[in-house]
Amino acid sequence: MWGRDGAFVAAALERAGYPELCRRFFDFCNRALTDDGFLFQHYNPDGSLASNWHPWVLNGEEVLPIQEDSTALLLWALWIHYDCSKDIEFIRPLYENFVLKCADFLVQYRDPETRLPLPSYDLWEERHGVHAYTVAAVISGLRGAANFARVFRDSSRAELYDSVADDMRGGIVEHLYDAERQRYARSGYRTADGYELDETVDISLLGLVTLGALPANDARVVATVESIRDELVVNSPIGGVARYRKDQYQRESDVPEDIPGNPWFISTLWLAEYEIERAETLPQLREAIPYLEWCAKNALPSGVLAEQVHPVNGSPLSVSPLTWSHSAFVWAVLSYVERFQALGGGE
Repeated sequence: MWGRDGAFVAAALERAGYPELCRRFFDFCNRALTDDGFLFQHYNPDGSLASNWHPWVLNGEEVLPIQEDSTALLLWALWIHYDCSKDIEFIRPLYENFVLKCADFLVQYRDPETRLPLPSYDLWEERHGVHAYTVAAVISGLRGAANFARVFRDSSRAELYDSVADDMRGGIVEHLYDAERQRYARSGYRTADGYELDETVDISLLGLVTLGALPANDARVVATVESIRDELVVNSPIGGVARYRKDQYQRESDVPEDIPGNPWFISTLWLAEYEIERAETLPQLREAIPYLEWCAKNALPSGVLAEQVHPVNGSPLSVSPLTWSHSAFVWAVLSYVERFQALGGGE
């Protein structure tokens, strides 16, 4: 059980009208939570800690082997559960033992100078640093915690969590914007003078918008998305969107060099989510449809969505089904319908 994947699945189920299916998941996370308020990488079905390939010592220094976005996204998903179900009796015992513990950890686990989170492992489980996606997830988690604090008339904590989220949002703009390339950087690595930025264009940068950290039509965000289109849309008969250029994970030897990586369902759907989020007219909204159709076209006959597909022959690669892929499709379709109705498409 990965906290991140589970959070996305739970959030999609909530919006689709199945809140009862999510309660056991949140109870599981509540039991797994450490006393310090975070989750480790992943867990076995019985709640025990699963094998973890993140080291505790990196470059000779002790580090906390976590992906902070996993903890943060649980708060984001739990707020969606409450917002959809209004099940206050389920939330009440979780407020002190889960919400506040997670949120207080997110508040404490940050750089006092830059206002950004301390380093952790990225969502791809490959790099240790300060990642734009992780910061966006932490902001979304703190917003969820602030919402819960207001529900329970805990005004001082609501103000604290919102204030820290605002600071982190400012930290993204100040420290993770690459002025030379005029786009946001996927990661930063702390130096004496600030952050050394990773210039790789990564689909996870869309989390800045899809998780609500920055507005979709901000000029710097728009420039970042254009770089994503230029570099990560797969130019092959299969199409789709890759994670980042020169992605070697599950890449087979017959894939041409000019293809950035295998197309992932979540990558393709995140670009759809961005189109939905930025749409101010129905024609703009329809720009998301090809990404949804790509997912339907590349699903197995059973409806199963893999993690990724071969960019030349379209065969499924890695895990099939991947519940993260399924949840992203459900979430994108529901978001499309909601925006379609908001723009007057249902009249």
